[in-house]
Amino acid sequence: MYLGRQKDGEKVVLPSHDLLTHGVILGRTGSGKTGLTVTLIEEAAGAGASVVVLDPKGDLANLALSLSSAGDFRAWADEETRLKHGDGLAKFDLGFEHVEYWRQHCADVRVYCPGRKDMGVNLFPSFACPVSPSREHAARCVSAVLRAIVNSEDPYDPAAVYMTEAVMESWSRAMPLPLGQWPGALTDPPDEITKIGGMNLEDFYPRKQRLSLARRLIGFWQQAERWISGYEFDLHTHVNWEVKPNVAVFSLRHLSEDERKFFAALFMNKVQEFMSETGSADYLKLLVCLDEARGYLPPHPYNPPTKEPICTILAQGRAHGIGMLIGTQSPMDLDYKALGNVGTWFVGRLRERDCVRDLAAELSNRGVTPERVSGLQQRRFLLMDKRGKHMELDTRQTFNFLFGPMGPEHIARLPR
Repeated sequence: MYLGRQKDGEKVVLPSHDLLTHGVILGRTGSGKTGLTVTLIEEAAGAGASVVVLDPKGDLANLALSLSSAGDFRAWADEETRLKHGDGLAKFDLGFEHVEYWRQHCADVRVYCPGRKDMGVNLFPSFACPVSPSREHAARCVSAVLRAIVNSEDPYDPAAVYMTEAVMESWSRAMPLPLGQWPGALTDPPDEITKIGGMNLEDFYPRKQRLSLARRLIGFWQQAERWISGYEFDLHTHVNWEVKPNVAVFSLRHLSEDERKFFAALFMNKVQEFMSETGSADYLKLLVCLDEARGYLPPHPYNPPTKEPICTILAQGRAHGIGMLIGTQSPMDLDYKALGNVGTWFVGRLRERDCVRDLAAELSNRGVTPERVSGLQQRRFLLMDKRGKHMELDTRQTFNFLFGPMGPEHIARLPR
């Protein structure tokens, strides 16, 4: 993966399998973090990996702007900007022919706007009866829904245990139990469920508590159409590409903060479920990119519904060919224990000296002084790889045009 050049002009090439041990990009606004993230995604797709991107601010929707001709640029920028982009490519021995090749042969990019009827996507488990029903599968699907809707983290919570039993009972009759039928299963339990784990149902999960959850689910379901309409996204189909790798960008710029976290919980649970179902791999099969990660993987004691699946992916993804790329403005945004599973670091200009001090241990372990980081210029990053090597690099010009944050009004103009 061609990322840029060192000060002496030597090219910096990172093996794609290095991202199996995951990567983190740290840099303040204006450091060039978005450009580096786009470059890494471009190169990962070029190496044959499919990519899924959670894009809270709309910056990574720019991956759909593979503009190589004057006609392509005309809808997004003026001729002067096109020439400037071309000059940027030329500085790294690249040209518009490389942009065109990437678009034609390296990636099929799709941008979705969750919650929008015209550009939406459905990540909810269907609860259709699988070919080989298992309690583990049912529990995983139930946990994903409860984690997203009611922020329940405990798989042994009575609600999770009961709904898993209800799903398994329905599957035993080769019938689905879609989310819209959950309130009925809570208020009127199937005749087959009278005991759970040897306890009477009323003692284990009293009717009053079941009614409380049913009311919350009904309230959610009244607004659920926007979340279940649109393209039914399937990671197995996404990863098993036939012509060229798929890149899916989920743009969340138009959503409120609570809505972003809700969708992010569904998204991360979808990846965790895929990981549990896919076989082992010793190459980068899927790159999961989380930009502006503050609030999704916070340090202890905070525990949002996105944290557990992200930690699981960081701990276990490598064995399944799944790598994560996490971007944020400060190391203080992220759980330091989770970062222990990250092998490749890209450190750019940080906002405060305190941020550099928070990195002191990691830098010291790699033989880097904090002073070296605090003086970095725009688009210059310190790369610390999993082999313990470190170098400064100036990131190359992205193939895709960096238009800026894209909302639904911009995404609607993209080819569908």
